[in-house]
Amino acid sequence: MNFVTRHIIFRKYYIIHQKALEFAVFVNEQSTKRHEGSKKNVLARGCLFKINERNVVLHRSILSLCEAGWASVVPLHLRSMLDCFINCIAILNKDSEYMAFKFYTIDYLNGQLDPIKTKK
Repeated sequence: MNFVTRHIIFRKYYIIHQKALEFAVFVNEQSTKRHEGSKKNVLARGCLFKINERNVVLHRSILSLCEAGWASVVPLHLRSMLDCFINCIAILNKDSEYMAFKFYTIDYLNGQLDPIKTKK
């Protein structure tokens, strides 16, 4: 593949990525406007915001990896994005505050584990 062809392909990827970012920002802005001042489902909304943020970062890292020629590791990132989407579905379909609490708690607890005690 020559340089011009690569440049055209990567430019199209950047355009798609930019549109995905704009959509993510739009969704968060609309959610904020709609629920501004509401005390209902605060934890769930914060959790969905955090998941959306993770997906944006994963999406950008996929673009960077492909651009650098590391497309073979991209499925790992796609799996992480799929996990984020599954978490969103669980939060939206079940008791949202409880499911959001579980999402936040598992990250917190995993960060608190002591590897020496865990081996015992």
